[in-house]
Amino acid sequence: MNRAELTGILNNSKVKNLKHPVFFVTHAGRVISYNKSAAELIRLYSGALIHSIEDSFDQDKKNNQKIFKNNNSIFINTIFGFEANCTCQMIWFPDFEGEDTRQYAGVLIWESGNHAAIEGRYIHYLKSINKLSGNSNKYKNIHSLSRFFANELYKAEYNFYHVGLFLRDPLFSGSEVILMAAAGESRQFLKKDLSHRYHQSISTGVIGKVITERRSIIVDDTDKIDFYHSTSLFRGKSEIAVPIFLHNEVMGVINIESKELVRFDSSDQAFLEAVADIYAANIYRIETHKEIQKKNSELENYLDQIRKYNEKLERQSKRLRNALEKRIEIQKIVEKQNEKIQNKLEMGAELQKSLLPRSFPDSPELVFHACYYPNSQLGGDLYDVCTLDDNHIGIIIADVSGYGVSAAMIAAMFKAYFNNFSKSLLSTAGIMSRLNRAFYSVLQTGDFISAFYMILDTRNFKAIYTNAGHTFPLLYRASTAQIEELDTSGFFVGLFDRKEYQEQETVIFPGDRLLFYTDGVVESRNHKNQFGIGRLRTVYLNEILNGSEGKEILNKIIDEIQRFTGRSSFEDDVTLLNIERMVL
Repeated sequence: MNRAELTGILNNSKVKNLKHPVFFVTHAGRVISYNKSAAELIRLYSGALIHSIEDSFDQDKKNNQKIFKNNNSIFINTIFGFEANCTCQMIWFPDFEGEDTRQYAGVLIWESGNHAAIEGRYIHYLKSINKLSGNSNKYKNIHSLSRFFANELYKAEYNFYHVGLFLRDPLFSGSEVILMAAAGESRQFLKKDLSHRYHQSISTGVIGKVITERRSIIVDDTDKIDFYHSTSLFRGKSEIAVPIFLHNEVMGVINIESKELVRFDSSDQAFLEAVADIYAANIYRIETHKEIQKKNSELENYLDQIRKYNEKLERQSKRLRNALEKRIEIQKIVEKQNEKIQNKLEMGAELQKSLLPRSFPDSPELVFHACYYPNSQLGGDLYDVCTLDDNHIGIIIADVSGYGVSAAMIAAMFKAYFNNFSKSLLSTAGIMSRLNRAFYSVLQTGDFISAFYMILDTRNFKAIYTNAGHTFPLLYRASTAQIEELDTSGFFVGLFDRKEYQEQETVIFPGDRLLFYTDGVVESRNHKNQFGIGRLRTVYLNEILNGSEGKEILNKIIDEIQRFTGRSSFEDDVTLLNIERMVL
């Protein structure tokens, strides 16, 4: 039969005017044409019938019955429809001349006029969906929601003799399903509150297959499948199960069973899949509401903690404000006291400056230069150059242990005692002994004084000197361009009673120079070493050889100390006294 002959059959008025629905379809399920009665089914089922047509093509052709013995290319096949008393016949033509052999065409004739029953079931399903959708929002937990859905599905009455709603445990990812609600004949075997819920593995039975294969399954006869899972509660003969999807994951199954052999069809499947979507949406609503409540509770707790923290912070702020007010009051008192102390320190500094020589003895052959840098506003270093008589000059340098006010007071006492003793005795060792006895009886705090005393005879420039634990003065000899260190045996002043001191003597020749200094010079440190006597000797000698004058020499020594330590200030009092005998 060719395309033209088939077109003639399709245009036959008798076929078009049949009271039964008639569809002209291709093997792919596409409707070529249909009569007036078929138009109503097309409107009601929006193409669902076409899937039944496709399924009919896939049936085993062993059941096909030949008709028209003289035409082996025409077959008839009987299939079941939506109702038990409704059948249809499919007549198809396996081959057309000149056409692709994979293309088939046929005529489906519906032999039952029970359209009202079909339409009534369709409308009943729509009403059930509307009821489930409209009333499910009032349920606040999954258990009550599940009972509502199970009962409503059982009321649908179309072969639904047992209804079970299963959810994975835990939700979405569990390896088992748990029966959340049941309705129908098997309900009598379950406890009322389902406190001991039925569990089943997701790899078992029709339910497991629906979850693992992520699709709906219809079983016409459970005796003919090897994966049916029966329980002590209920043994069904026919079954339909659809997956419950949420976030593209199968979270459970709606399972319907009948104890009789029935034919669940695509309408039942479409209805249950719609119900599953509504059920899943409500579970999402309930879980989201629970999560929102949880978050709100957490937020309330957080806000409560913030309120408590703010109250605590306010109390602390109040205490801090009170403490700050008291601190301001105390600070004002301290500032007043500091102002008084500062005034006294300034007065003390002025007094200490008065202890230093304002001028040096007038001598045509001697030139004096000195510098003094106290560690604090009041220091413990002391030097003096004084005229003892017409022929003698006394030169003393001393360093009191410690800093600040106490060191300055001891330095002032030392100057007073020295002035008192030096005029009556031209002996450096004798003066040191007297000073030691005087301070031993006065100092009870563990303080002591290092000192170096020299008496210079201006007639012959013979120098007598005594050292009491002080740093060694440097003597530059012009004749040899070398540095000598002056020292005698003697201990600190004021530390031991009846301590004897020694005298040594030397001559200061024209061009010779003397450098007196305190330990703040040689004990200045950087992060590794002390400045030391070696560096001082080197700087002093180089400056003399370079032709530097007395003040320049002292400034250079100070610059070298600051460069060495990396600081502009000093850790200890620094005193330098340079004496040069001129060449006349």
